[in-house]
Amino acid sequence: MLKSLLAWRRSGFASLSRFRKREDGATAVEFALVVLPFFGLVFAVLELAIFFFASRFLEEGLFKASRKVLTLQLSQAAICPTFKSAVEDELKDWLSPITLDIRTGSSFSAIGPPQNPSASGCTFGAPGQATVVRATYEYPFTGFRFVAGSTAFGKNITLSASTAFRVE
Repeated sequence: MLKSLLAWRRSGFASLSRFRKREDGATAVEFALVVLPFFGLVFAVLELAIFFFASRFLEEGLFKASRKVLTLQLSQAAICPTFKSAVEDELKDWLSPITLDIRTGSSFSAIGPPQNPSASGCTFGAPGQATVVRATYEYPFTGFRFVAGSTAFGKNITLSASTAFRVE
């Protein structure tokens, strides 16, 4: 009985050493371990690039529309609706809906920060007054946020752009 037990153990160890010596699937296993983090990193970089592109697109659209106000290219009778449509035209409906916050004051230091960015008022002020325009957009950043250290998937990130000018 002892001989049969020893023979069984030797054959068991022999089969294990046979697996240990073979390297046929090693490349496939290594690829399977590396592919998921690699593609996660690639998609995170792509999504971050799109996020920065959207941020720059919002800033440029707001600046161009504000320039139209500054150079009096918009209808002064209905400047608020035409300004919002000018911003949306510059964004070409890629970032919509946006929220605008327009504040005026006698000087830039008198304007102060917005109290409630979702409640957008619209007055561009009289000539000589300072105007600050702020646009916000809820960017649906749903992908690979764990790379940036956040575990809250599916939450939006607020993109904001602002410009300031003195009404002529």
